[in-house]
Amino acid sequence: MAFLCEYNAQFYDTTLGRLRRQAELRARQGGPLGLEGVQEIIVGAKDFEIAQRNWQELFAPIIPSSPGLWKIGDGPAIHLVPHTQDRLLALIWKVASLEQARAILGEQAMLGTSTERQLSLAPTKTFGLDIRLVE
Repeated sequence: MAFLCEYNAQFYDTTLGRLRRQAELRARQGGPLGLEGVQEIIVGAKDFEIAQRNWQELFAPIIPSSPGLWKIGDGPAIHLVPHTQDRLLALIWKVASLEQARAILGEQAMLGTSTERQLSLAPTKTFGLDIRLVE
């Protein structure tokens, strides 16, 4: 399930809040994994064409860089893909060093698949959510 809301700027400045959280993450050097931010959110769509139209209405006037892929400002890209269910499929996080993240996840028995360019957290440790790390 996903939902959207609009914040009242008199009560909460979303831009300032995002900048503060980014600064805090940088100050902590991304924690043990060296996280820099979410790069992409992958969402499955049972009826890809209808879902793509709906997402496009939401993101207008931004146009997709390829079918089902919207890059929005400095935030994560939203990537819609055909799937058997409408659901969140994966989060792709950018890290400062894959080697550092690989070592930490290995020590914590949380390392899933690992290649030279990407690694994942063990799905048994993330309640089945596909979380990938890239440099």
